[in-house]
Amino acid sequence: ILVLAGGLGHLILPIANPHPLASLTVQAALGLGVLALVGLGAGALGLITPAAGWIALVGGLAALARHAAAWCARWSALPALVSRSTGGEKRLAALLAALAAMRLAQAAAPPIQFDALVYHLLLPKMFLAQNSIALTPELPYWGNPLGGELLYTWALALARPQAAAILGWMIGIVACIGVLGLGASIHRQAGWMAVAALLAGESLAAALGWAYVDWWGGLFGIALLVLLRGAEGGERRVEVAAGLVAGFAFGTKYTAGVLFVCGLAGLWATSPRDRL
Repeated sequence: ILVLAGGLGHLILPIANPHPLASLTVQAALGLGVLALVGLGAGALGLITPAAGWIALVGGLAALARHAAAWCARWSALPALVSRSTGGEKRLAALLAALAAMRLAQAAAPPIQFDALVYHLLLPKMFLAQNSIALTPELPYWGNPLGGELLYTWALALARPQAAAILGWMIGIVACIGVLGLGASIHRQAGWMAVAALLAGESLAAALGWAYVDWWGGLFGIALLVLLRGAEGGERRVEVAAGLVAGFAFGTKYTAGVLFVCGLAGLWATSPRDRL
């Protein structure tokens, strides 16, 4: 699912600035947002089934094979960055990798976190059981944005609930990669320290393995920051992409709607004055 999203994002916006790792995060965010909308359409049409999930995945990867390969190739910038790092930065990278591995083990285990059990994973199970998105009045959390849950539904259609949690872990990792790439575009050490500062928060680091949607908002947030930096050149499609990721963030979590305000302020500050 993530590779398909990356390929779709590469088709939409094949940028490589300010850093390959930052650009792959933007492309993943754009692709995931579009795929969530596709999932919404499938849910409205009653097409949420394992068969439809596999057809969409295999067909999408076949159609976007070239773009998906180009997106995957950008990951080579990560080992290249590590090889150029100092000994201290490599040790920090090893600690961050160990933390990520521990949270991956948690994501691969049966889910036990409260929000995952009562709606982040429960809603996808209900959608899959009824093959559509339908009103669930017995669930008080119905009415929240469904961007993350729709993609969790796709993962559940393909495999066990742990697959959805692992997808959530991947979203957090890609968000961290975006932070690393954006920081490294300024200074290599800044990239490593930015990721370390982000994961120093206990609940944020733990949420990597929880199948929540907070990291989805983080992914769209870092994608917006990367795009705002790219918007300094006044390229219209970059500005449009910034608006898209802000909308996708709002479709994931209501509180992420603050990105609309931040994005507009950022565009006002970075766009050439003759275009305002």
